[in-house]
Amino acid sequence: EVDVRKWVKDSGLKDQVDVTTSDGTLSLEIKDQVLFGSGRHQIHSQGATALRNLKSVLERIPAPYQLGIEGHTDDTPIHTDQVRDNWELASRRAHSVFMLLNLSEDLRKRTVLMSHGPMKPIANNRDDQGRPILKNQIKNRRVTLRVF
Repeated sequence: EVDVRKWVKDSGLKDQVDVTTSDGTLSLEIKDQVLFGSGRHQIHSQGATALRNLKSVLERIPAPYQLGIEGHTDDTPIHTDQVRDNWELASRRAHSVFMLLNLSEDLRKRTVLMSHGPMKPIANNRDDQGRPILKNQIKNRRVTLRVF
């Protein structure tokens, strides 16, 4: 946990990455704009640099701990020539993070990719009248790394 918090501080990401621990699980909630453009799954150069720096921390995860890479979106429907829906976008984001990290074979064997799409928001996407709450939708677009 100390190494992860140090990485967040050293990377200047304390406002964009939340580190929490609960029930023996370490979680890093990385806001989507740190890694991706809106509605995109290709990691931009700043996000790539941050993830490459994180790799050295992740590679120290001892067996039998596992690494989960989870993609999340808000509830605004998306359809582009690259993704059909939020589930696919979240899945591709998790996969992009996994591929960029280029983990050791040992850690790859202990890594799980998940797509939650819009199903696990950390804040309500909409108000009581069904109108979007932009600041909450921004919070819900994220990638979570979990050590469990």
